Amino acid sequence: LEWINLMNPELDNLRMSIQWGIENNPEAAVRLVINAYDFFVYKGNVREGFETSMKILNVIPVTDNKLKIQLLNNISQLCYIMGEFVQLEKFTGEALELSRGINYKEGIIKCLNTLSLKEYAELKYDYAAKLNEEALSLSIELNSDKYKAESLYNLSFPVDARGEYDRSISLKEDALKLTRE
Repeated sequence: LEWINLMNPELDNLRMSIQWGIENNPEAAVRLVINAYDFFVYKGNVREGFETSMKILNVIPVTDNKLKIQLLNNISQLCYIMGEFVQLEKFTGEALELSRGINYKEGIIKCLNTLSLKEYAELKYDYAAKLNEEALSLSIELNSDKYKAESLYNLSFPVDARGEYDRSISLKEDALKLTRE
């Protein structure tokens, strides 16, 4: 992850750029925070990523629904990492409603997969599997190997927890095969 090492000295510039964007170019600030998600996560700055994303959500009226969905999905993922499942459900629910409202299948898939992680962590394996299966179905409709792989991989965990070990292994192998292609 060479890009992280390149970004390390730029953290203060990133913070200043986000603040400048909030004051001068709100849409650019939204896009910057959305795109900084991986950096915050991989550097272990999850709390800062969450707080920065929340600041953007609370300060900037995001009118582009797809941008708002991406921001809400990122916030939901950060909530998952922090174990904040009540907030995860709130933000994912909002993103899912927006995604369904505009038939944004990529957004729906991300929401379903995120909700499934929460359900799995709460030992609700059947519901987690149902969410992953819906995400997988939409991934197939989109013909997206990326989302198929993610949905298959996520589905393998509740399937395994229910004792369907051979199916779980098969799902993981299928996900790996798609990822390698």
